[in-house]
Amino acid sequence: MVWLVVLIIIVLAVGGFVWWRVANRKRAMRIFLLRSRQLSDHIVQRMLVALKWETPEPLAGTPVADVWGHGIMAFEYAAPTPDFGVSRKLLDQELAQLAADETIVSSDPRFPAFVVSDFWVRSGEIHFDVAFVTNAATIEYVEDVERVNQE
Repeated sequence: MVWLVVLIIIVLAVGGFVWWRVANRKRAMRIFLLRSRQLSDHIVQRMLVALKWETPEPLAGTPVADVWGHGIMAFEYAAPTPDFGVSRKLLDQELAQLAADETIVSSDPRFPAFVVSDFWVRSGEIHFDVAFVTNAATIEYVEDVERVNQE
C-alpha cells in the first residue's frame, strides 16, 4: 500500500514538473512573439515613412503562425495601395537597409533580418508578410514560402 502512495506522489510530481515546463515555454514564446512583432511593426513603420507611403493609421502586424505553426516570427500587414509602384523587391530592399541602419541581424547569414515572405494585392490594398528571421522555425517558414512561390 505504501508503494502505491509513493508511486502516486512520484507521478503527480513528474506531471506537475512537465506542466510547469510547458507553461514556462508557452509564456516565453508569447513574450518572444510580442517583442518580435513590436520590432517588426517599428521597422515596417519606418519603411512606410522612408517610402513616403501614407496610411490612415500605423500598421500593426498579425502573426501568420496560426496557419504555419508555432514559433514563426512572421507578420501580415495590409495598407492602401500607394500612388507609386510598389513591389516585393522594393520592400525587401528598404527593409534590408533599415535593418542595417539599426544593426539588426538575422540568426542565419543566408537571410537578411527581415524578409518579405509574401506579397499580394486584393481589394485595393497591398498585403505583405514580413518575416523576422530570428529562429529555426522562421527560417524553415521562409524557405517553404520561397519554394511555393517558385512553383
